[in-house]
Amino acid sequence: MPDLPWFAYAILLAPLGLLLGVAAYKGQLTRIRSDRLVATVLSIHAVEARHAAWIRRLAGVVPAPAAFDKAKPEEAIKQIVRSTRFVVSSTGHQSPGFTG
Repeated sequence: MPDLPWFAYAILLAPLGLLLGVAAYKGQLTRIRSDRLVATVLSIHAVEARHAAWIRRLAGVVPAPAAFDKAKPEEAIKQIVRSTRFVVSSTGHQSPGFTG
């Protein structure tokens, strides 16, 4: 990776995390049986979608390239997260180190 300030990495990588969150929320909606919980999840989904559009604009990418996005199934989300190698499992009970 090139030597960039931390905020440059944040702007480059944040769209991935936000868009995955949006797709994951949408993908789980059919599994939720509570109307109250569906309303809550849709509220969070809307906020995450706005965040994703905003950060995409900061990154110089079209904020909302499509009017409607397809949901991603749980396994697809997990596979994408695994491929980034940003989230790893730990066998110990260590506290995470400071990353800032």
